[in-house]
Amino acid sequence: MRMLSVLSFTLVASLAGCAYNHDLVPDEDGVGCAHSMGADAVHIDIPSYREGPKGDCEVDQGTVITWRAPRGETRPFELVFTSSSPAGPREPLQHASREARGRQKVSLVADGPPGSRHPYEIRVNGRVLDPAIIIR
Repeated sequence: MRMLSVLSFTLVASLAGCAYNHDLVPDEDGVGCAHSMGADAVHIDIPSYREGPKGDCEVDQGTVITWRAPRGETRPFELVFTSSSPAGPREPLQHASREARGRQKVSLVADGPPGSRHPYEIRVNGRVLDPAIIIR
């Protein structure tokens, strides 16, 4: 009986740990970029307007990518691709954020060629943050 209790506790603790990993569990904007393999939608959280997202994000063609400002942040940001857009060669390089569900967001669909790299900047009040999108 004691062994069963220990196993039950371990299972519940493991499941609770998964629930707290918000990047792995999809929300309205998909999964976190670290779990993008095969995902239909991914989100890239901007931790603060002083610090940009960590590292590059690699996605599959057709993936919806959503950049999200911190919750409650009302100041808009601008997403600017420095060479080409992951949405395709004829797509605009600049995108202004819009408020959606209490935060500023920009979304687009990755439709660039496989193997392409798309450096970008996040601009807020003249401050620049600069990671990249890579299409598998």
